[in-house]
Amino acid sequence: MRPFLPARTISAIALLSLLTACSLNNTDDSKLESIGFLFTEGLQGWTTGFSDYPADLTEQDSLTYEMLTELTNLPAPLDDRGKGIRLRSMNRSDDVCMFARKKL
Repeated sequence: MRPFLPARTISAIALLSLLTACSLNNTDDSKLESIGFLFTEGLQGWTTGFSDYPADLTEQDSLTYEMLTELTNLPAPLDDRGKGIRLRSMNRSDDVCMFARKKL
C-alpha cells in the first residue's frame, strides 16, 4: 500500500521545487538576441502554411476557407512604409491553424 500524501503537502513540494529551480541572480543576457524583419524586399526566407483543415480539401473548398497569404503594407497606425506577412482564413471547421516559419 502506498503512503497517502495530502494535497497540501504535494502543493508545498511542487512550490518548493519551482522556487529552487529559479534564480533571481541570472544576469547573463549575452545569449539574448533580437532579430527584426522589414519585408521591404520580399519574404526573406519565411514560408507560410495552413494545417488542420479537412484532408480531402478540393480547390473549390479552398475558396470556401478563404485561405490567403500575402506580403502587404502594414495597417495604420503602424509604420506606413513597412510591410508584413498577412495570413487569413475562414475557420469553418474551428481548428484551422495558420503559421509563418523561418529557420533562424
